[in-house]
Amino acid sequence: MKTNYGFKTYDDTFGKWLHIDSSRLDECLKYMYENNIRHIDINCLSYKEKDISFLEDLKDYLEGLKIDAHGYRYDVINKLHLLKILAVEDNKQDVVDFSNFPDLEECREFYFNKRLINIESCKKLKSLRALKYKPKSGNFSELPFIPSLEVLKLLYLTPTSFKGIERFTHLKNIMLYRAHKLESLDDLVSLADVLEEFELNGKTKIFDYQALGKLRVIKRVFLNNVGDIKDLSFLETMPSLNHFVFSRSNVVDGDLSYCKKVNGWVAFTDKKHYSMTMEELHPEEVAEQRKRLKEMKEEMISKYGDIF
Repeated sequence: MKTNYGFKTYDDTFGKWLHIDSSRLDECLKYMYENNIRHIDINCLSYKEKDISFLEDLKDYLEGLKIDAHGYRYDVINKLHLLKILAVEDNKQDVVDFSNFPDLEECREFYFNKRLINIESCKKLKSLRALKYKPKSGNFSELPFIPSLEVLKLLYLTPTSFKGIERFTHLKNIMLYRAHKLESLDDLVSLADVLEEFELNGKTKIFDYQALGKLRVIKRVFLNNVGDIKDLSFLETMPSLNHFVFSRSNVVDGDLSYCKKVNGWVAFTDKKHYSMTMEELHPEEVAEQRKRLKEMKEEMISKYGDIF
């Protein structure tokens, strides 16, 4: 976060963003135009008003919009036809029709309901972060088909399998959070030659993770707090893997020797029945981390006294 003349900005892959301050709205917009900033962030800390109708004046200019607050009407958002990134929560009132955003490349905070519609019309969409995908089919066949999609992040979902995921032939990254009913990863094999990162957070009904071993180009795998994992033998057939994390999960057979097959970083929560500890696997890194923590503690003590 940077502050320049009282205006707060930050950068991401889409470019520079400006926080809109409702107490000096006209000044913010002037600063935006003068500095060619095409992405704005509206949040409850700096934007106190409940009227965002000023956005209509930006319909032929604005390329990015984030709204992290409640109480706004969204009618005006449908007029922002140049948007490339949109991150707004469902306000439980207004319809947001994504066919109005033909250039959209990233969508965050999408909700699967009757108010947010036509997401499949966004033919340039590469990244989707969405909540509450609860299909009757119990799989991914009802997920709106977006052929260009490369990153899929889903939270609070109910599928039992990945059936239907094979339609997304360009999908490089999948992240799931709280997919408690998920029973199998077998259908992920359809993405064996494209999927590079897979992340699973929260307990599921999966016990055997052997399907992961068939993902030929996978580079990063996270299995955090997933409960029991039968074993890690799938690591033997993952030559591209360079980052594997299974923190707060439990490898039942305790054999972590397979972690040595990973050409890179492995992290986990130590358990008594494991065949090795984090320190035994990464002695130099753990020693360096302890050294840094000690130095930080000593610095804090020198500033604030021994309150730890």
